[in-house]
Amino acid sequence: MPPACGPQTWDAASVEACQSPSLQDNLSKDGFRADAIRGLTFFASVFLLSRRSAVIKMLDLPPVVRHDDGDMMTSQIPEEPGQTTDTPGIPRYPGMVWIPGGTFGMGSEDFYPEERPVHRVSVDGFWMDSNQVTNEKFAQFVEATGYTTLAERPLNPADFPGAPPENLVPGSMLFCKTTRPVDLRNYFNWWVWAPETNWRHPLGPGTSLEDRLQHPVVHVSYEDAEAFAKWAEKELPTEAEWEFAARGGLEGKKYTWGDEDCSADKPMANSWQGEFPWQNLLHDGYEGVSPVGSFPPNGMSRVSLTK
Repeated sequence: MPPACGPQTWDAASVEACQSPSLQDNLSKDGFRADAIRGLTFFASVFLLSRRSAVIKMLDLPPVVRHDDGDMMTSQIPEEPGQTTDTPGIPRYPGMVWIPGGTFGMGSEDFYPEERPVHRVSVDGFWMDSNQVTNEKFAQFVEATGYTTLAERPLNPADFPGAPPENLVPGSMLFCKTTRPVDLRNYFNWWVWAPETNWRHPLGPGTSLEDRLQHPVVHVSYEDAEAFAKWAEKELPTEAEWEFAARGGLEGKKYTWGDEDCSADKPMANSWQGEFPWQNLLHDGYEGVSPVGSFPPNGMSRVSLTK
């Protein structure tokens, strides 16, 4: 039986990396992870803000906001008239919830090394979409603007020296479930370059958005997410804003609901149950992506980050 490929919980559109096996040796794990994060931001990490009023305070350093490319820049953004941390007012757009500002321990000592050390960060209050951007909403954006996503654009051979010509076509990366245990140190065992795969064809060539309009849009890059946010007259949250909202008011917990892994008895999120990447026990009821709103929101903000 061939492996089942398609967007899973951590699907990504990383067209900037892994264009061919010949380039694999030139990509470090961290390099691929950085590109993958940019690709899955819209799905797993991107909610939209109607305004940016987050002054980030890291220890005694000046307020900072993380740049798109990972650089840091100072940011002193004044509050809009009539909007304060304590007085949210009325959201400019429906479907948004108010995230009260606060200070929290950002990062983790238990998982990826780049998340260390845990450090105290403060954010001001902000409005946030209660769900991820759906295929239906993204289709409205494309219809209104004629926008072409990164995964749909032709590739420039100069940007990928040594790549086979047959790989220099529009496409994206697909998660591909394996049929047996594999070496987890090599992510190419479950990521596959798939030409003609994009947000319109989320499971690869020949697939469509039929019965998937309320699923989170996938195969979009950070650049695509920024374009959507501009059209929607919103902004992308900073890393600190997103993590603060995702934690739901809980400090130092493994999950948005606490430390207990309840995926087998009462699934609280769309996650992998079983031995990755070949055995999915489907306790949450989904082999891949689930519609927005399928799982309970977190306790603080009524924001659902668990698709």
